[in-house]
Amino acid sequence: MSEAKESAVYLGVFRGEFEIAETVLKSLYGKVERMQYGNSGFDFVCNGNKIDVKTSCISHDKRWNSDRWSYSIKKNEIADMFLLIAYESRTSLNVMHIWLVEASKVNDLVALKISNNEKTLRKWKKYELELIL
Repeated sequence: MSEAKESAVYLGVFRGEFEIAETVLKSLYGKVERMQYGNSGFDFVCNGNKIDVKTSCISHDKRWNSDRWSYSIKKNEIADMFLLIAYESRTSLNVMHIWLVEASKVNDLVALKISNNEKTLRKWKKYELELIL
């Protein structure tokens, strides 16, 4: 599995999603409880909030001719919040943005796409966390 570099599991588990998420969440909440791998609906519990962590590397969408991040939400109604981590690429894994979003804003979606342009990023600014990595 650690060689499956195109899989979400590789990006999440083997390249540090949980370590990044845990660092961010500890800075916000102090105490963080990490769920076991494969837990349904959320990855962490912080002050009673169930938080589902999603990661994405930027990619170019030919249809819309834009660069964007895509997150698989799958109409998750279990989580209270989503921590969205936006990477520059799978090779560099530079974190470009981190957003903490209330589930009610996005949990009706199968997928969430955030374009890397000024207008869209301005809209998401209210959810963005300072990069503390």
